[in-house]
Amino acid sequence: MNDVIKEEKRLYREARKEYAIVYILALFIIVGGFYLTEPFSFASMIPSAVLMLWAAGIARRGSKEKNYLLSIEPEMERLKHSGLTEHEAMKQLGCDSFYYKPFWAVI
Repeated sequence: MNDVIKEEKRLYREARKEYAIVYILALFIIVGGFYLTEPFSFASMIPSAVLMLWAAGIARRGSKEKNYLLSIEPEMERLKHSGLTEHEAMKQLGCDSFYYKPFWAVI
């Protein structure tokens, strides 16, 4: 049981570290850009654009994951009826990474 918890924590850490530099850079552009520019100025369009692209990326990723999960639902049901738990079935189908990725991940 303790090994399972350690493995879960390791997978969460790896998922958060993946592309962390990209997200930190985008966050600096957004926060720094709004801090250094006047509201509604031409220069404030850069952090606004980064923020909108990030939001669109999150929405796109969520939509793609939803469509994929809906497409494998019959296979999931078959695996669950064969005696596997839902989490084990997701691992077997290779979509457990959706579970570990943070909500703000775009990639």
